[in-house]
Amino acid sequence: MQHITFFWGTSTEIIFPGWPGQSLSCYILALVSVFVISLLVEWLSHARLVNYSTKTDITAGFLQTLMYGIRMALAYLVMLAVMSFNVGVFLAAVAGYSAGFLVFDLCLPSRDWNSALVRNSFLPDDANLILNLPQLSLNRDDTLCWHFDKRGFYSVRRGYKVALGLKERTVKLYLMFFGLVSWLLMSSACFLVRRNCVVHGSASWVAVDMVAWVDNFANEFRMANEPSHKEILSHQSIWKPPKLGGFKINYDASFRLRSSKAIVVVII
Repeated sequence: MQHITFFWGTSTEIIFPGWPGQSLSCYILALVSVFVISLLVEWLSHARLVNYSTKTDITAGFLQTLMYGIRMALAYLVMLAVMSFNVGVFLAAVAGYSAGFLVFDLCLPSRDWNSALVRNSFLPDDANLILNLPQLSLNRDDTLCWHFDKRGFYSVRRGYKVALGLKERTVKLYLMFFGLVSWLLMSSACFLVRRNCVVHGSASWVAVDMVAWVDNFANEFRMANEPSHKEILSHQSIWKPPKLGGFKINYDASFRLRSSKAIVVVII
């Protein structure tokens, strides 16, 4: 039945025939869909997705027209959904548009925060935190960042520590796997020994003794193969100043494969 006035209820049809129908879960999914589409329409209204500085006028105009067409298509979908006259669908659309305006209108076209709207919409502490967030710039070039350092810079010392940590983790995983396999093999061997002792009438091992023997074997294997930090540090060379009247040359080199360029730094 097609309604021409607002009504409450989960039994309705939105855009497609028979959907969501009588199912409550489908009705909730329909409300979420209307909310998300409304939110996207508001986002497309405020977003600046086309960078005119890197594109020609024809390309930029075509992309801008395409984005406008997508925004209008989504807006008409929301309108057709609201024309079902279901109160839940109407409230979902209004909530989506309102949330989109609140979230996406906080940022001005200049990429700065709309401080007046932020302070009127949030508590003072939350507003200060939002205003202190750095704005993203679409015109900013990507830069390499070494995330293993707090400052984002790469150094040979930091790279050596990262490589050493990766090596230790790899060795630990290898030892865990090999230790588990060894434990299983030795356990099977012990049980076979006990079985042969029982079959041939000789004295057999107690289960507790077998478990203790296998555990000691695994511990000895692990301790023998674990890297020693003292041994690693003992092989590290320590810089010492040259003797009086002498010179010391420190050098380092780096090579970049993509540009086929190399650099050598020499300090005397």
